[in-house]
Amino acid sequence: MEESPLKRFWLFFTIIGFSLGIFLASFNIVSISGAVFFVFIGLIIALYGWRVINDKNFRSWLLLLSFFCILAGLGVVRFVVSDVPPSPIFIKAIGEKFSFVGVVSKEPRERASYREYIVKTNSGETVLVRADLFPNFSYGDKLVVRGTLSRPEPFETIGGRMFDYERYLRKEGISFVASFANAEKIGEGGFSIRKNLFSIKRSFISAIERAIPDPESALLSGILLGSEESLDKELLDAFRIVGIIHIIVLSGYNITIVAEAVMRLMSFLSRRKALVIGTLGIVLFAIMVGGGPSVVRASVMAILVLIARFTHRTYAISRSLLIAGFVMIAWNPYVLSFDLGFQLSFLATIAIIWIAPLLEKRLGFITERFGLRDIASATLATQIFVLPLLVYASGTVSISGFIVNLLVLPFIPSIMFVGFFTGLIGVFSSGIALIPGVISYALLTYVVSLSSFFASLPLSAISIGAVSFLVPVFLYLCWIIFFAYQKRASFSALLK
Repeated sequence: MEESPLKRFWLFFTIIGFSLGIFLASFNIVSISGAVFFVFIGLIIALYGWRVINDKNFRSWLLLLSFFCILAGLGVVRFVVSDVPPSPIFIKAIGEKFSFVGVVSKEPRERASYREYIVKTNSGETVLVRADLFPNFSYGDKLVVRGTLSRPEPFETIGGRMFDYERYLRKEGISFVASFANAEKIGEGGFSIRKNLFSIKRSFISAIERAIPDPESALLSGILLGSEESLDKELLDAFRIVGIIHIIVLSGYNITIVAEAVMRLMSFLSRRKALVIGTLGIVLFAIMVGGGPSVVRASVMAILVLIARFTHRTYAISRSLLIAGFVMIAWNPYVLSFDLGFQLSFLATIAIIWIAPLLEKRLGFITERFGLRDIASATLATQIFVLPLLVYASGTVSISGFIVNLLVLPFIPSIMFVGFFTGLIGVFSSGIALIPGVISYALLTYVVSLSSFFASLPLSAISIGAVSFLVPVFLYLCWIIFFAYQKRASFSALLK
């Protein structure tokens, strides 16, 4: 007997409804009154379907619609509740010299001419502080900050789109910016696991820098730890042009490589034990690099990809992916609309889990040696599926992206493996670290040279300027229809 639509699709309608409510509220399209309206309509539909409709199939669809409306209303409520207004004391101080006391709550970031600190004040506000490179402060330090407060202002991106910087920072709880500030350390936090982890991370990066010259050392730090602050702007631009910027953003792809390498080393064990060890490797790696929100997001995505690949339960994993995305946006509603990293990771994971297997069957002309066919299908799938969002966000289309990814990605596991041991050995002996450092340097130079060469070619990337939000929406609808047509049974299984 066939399952009713209510049992098959309730999860999909619930998550999509909740996400839609958060999305509408994040752009001030719907307020609390709209949430009440959604819930009211949902209850009316549910009551009508339950009491009036006798056809079970039609009743199931009406109940699904009621779920959708009610959860949309709850999504609106969740965003409104999280959108706490800033402190009136801080608002009054905007544009004036202001001093406050707070603790560095996240790992500092070094920029070209200044250092950024996220400071949690005694009153509960979180301020992005931009101060001189020296003196340098660490996570957990208690500071007195003196500077001019401002609210984050929107700005125009290279692609011509206005970027909502205020909402982007709000996803980290930041409401104010203090630029050109003077900071003074007045105390230290006690013992902190995270503080010690950051210290280990800094020692590791320093060991890499002693063994490998710049910019290759900065690139290795980015690939291993997602540390892109010290990368040269020209090199970053080249990576964006050729579409490999994802290798230096701590993503599910990077972390999946770590886990798969661990699993291959444990290949003598059973598949289940190797999967457990691979998952444990992801958790330990996430802890090592600080365990921030982006790391947690990437780790969750990587674990899902890993389970999908090694259990071949693609569509059960698709449901898990929806649940993981639901938990993330329920915990922090701002990531849905204002965190490009979350959006790209989510779409790329969908592409690897769902689309890559369909493409792999059509890439039989590519050899399976060295995992080239798997890399080609995963690369093509992710490039296709994230393209509409990237075009909307950046206003550019990378023409050389697929080729460069295909030439670079097979070397990333080797770079991560040898580079990790370069840094690990370098913590204890800079001289011995030069041995694996030479291999790391050669591989990294290949990536840098290849990217710079393709980025310098005419028409390597095409700038199309700002595009309407309706463009990616339309393109994603086209992709959904196309793949649903190609494999209707699989698409139906995804929604179960």
